[in-house]
Amino acid sequence: MNHELSEADDRELERLAYGRADTPDRIALATAAGQELARRAELAAETRARMTVDPAIGDTASSEQDRSESAPYRPDDRHPRRMRTVGLVGVLSALLAIPTVGWALALPDPDPLAIFDEPETDEDREWASRLLQGYTANITQGPRVTPLGNDRFGIVYRASTVPDGRSTEWDMYCIVIADLPEGSGGWGGGGTCVAPPVFDDVGIVVGMEGTIGITAGSDLFAWGPVGPPRLENDQDLRGSEFAPSVVDVIGVGAYGGSAVADPFSGIDEPDRLLMGPSAVYISPEAEESGADFSAYLIEGSDGEAEYCLRARHPDADTATNCAPLARVERSGLTVQLRIPDSVWTVGVNIDGSISSSVFPLAAG
Repeated sequence: MNHELSEADDRELERLAYGRADTPDRIALATAAGQELARRAELAAETRARMTVDPAIGDTASSEQDRSESAPYRPDDRHPRRMRTVGLVGVLSALLAIPTVGWALALPDPDPLAIFDEPETDEDREWASRLLQGYTANITQGPRVTPLGNDRFGIVYRASTVPDGRSTEWDMYCIVIADLPEGSGGWGGGGTCVAPPVFDDVGIVVGMEGTIGITAGSDLFAWGPVGPPRLENDQDLRGSEFAPSVVDVIGVGAYGGSAVADPFSGIDEPDRLLMGPSAVYISPEAEESGADFSAYLIEGSDGEAEYCLRARHPDADTATNCAPLARVERSGLTVQLRIPDSVWTVGVNIDGSISSSVFPLAAG
């Protein structure tokens, strides 16, 4: 593994070192990647030291130091990624007995949310107005705009997925490639959004034509899982795939406009909603029967997220089944709705797919 990491570029090492490390294998990989980054930083420090001694290249060393010190790091304990970054810098610096400031500042800020710490520009405000005109109405952070040339712009923001538009830790991460031809009076483009677990694992990527970044022969606009929004042409990013999850059913549906009639019905303390409700489509037969099904995340009594499936019918009591999100990710979840002529069983599987069955009841 160390040999493979020694051949990886710095960006890949940063992704591994600063990304989610929630299993023993990922922790070991993150540690090894951090050690490789530290080894490279130590070599760079030694090189700079030699350059400052050599009068012939002293000016180059001074210029390099100026560039390193020109990018201040903004610590913000509100985001766990920043806390992990500070921890990694401190541990590796202690191990190698090198100053933290020099090589830490030489690295780009790994926190993808640092983009929102930057002052809003007129361009950001103009694009916020455009996006709110029929494209999205629930932006909670951003947008922040990156000019890409040729009347094209990369836009990133976060969006709420709860009906009242509140911001929660489960806001979706969204990215858009937009064209604004001069003098056209309008704009076009496309993009995508992902739920926080996906963003933390692989980030979000779109092609320069506004499609998900899988098209060969074109640059990509990428954001996360570490670093600021950026234009890249990276085959690893182009081919990156993420496993669908139970959360996708809620996040994509809620943001994509899967309207739920009377979304707060049957939900105690609606301000506990973290994501959804999102309509879960089963079949034309289910719709014709008057049944509807939805999924949502809610904050549990212990502060952890709970996943809920809700089933409703005009002639039956609402049925709701909730379980801790971690358990649903391992085992899935089902809800059962009994109506006068049948019993519907609907479930979300661990891969995010939906399954259903109907059992007709005998008349009388």
